[in-house]
Amino acid sequence: MNFFFDRTETDKEIVVVNKPYFLYLIFIALILWVAADQFPTHTVVKSMAGFAWFLAIVVVLLRYLSMRKVWREMREAMQIGEIAMSGSKLNPSNPLVVRIKKIDKIVKK
Repeated sequence: MNFFFDRTETDKEIVVVNKPYFLYLIFIALILWVAADQFPTHTVVKSMAGFAWFLAIVVVLLRYLSMRKVWREMREAMQIGEIAMSGSKLNPSNPLVVRIKKIDKIVKK
């Protein structure tokens, strides 16, 4: 199970559905960082902000490592022009969906 995206492959296309939850973690870390800056004497808030940023960095690295293959497929499809994107990066009810039409140049078996 992948926490960052769902990839399904059919005979005609590859469909990648991005999940926005890692962006929420970054927003929470940013809010905690601002709160820690506003209350410099509260070490609990600073500790929470530090942990949130550490967790955000780990999640970003894991996302990068897990999505390398998908990004390569998207980049190749964009160069050929056989890609369609729809949805939103931040909306979980209407997530970003990338549809890549299968062509022999893109899919290497």
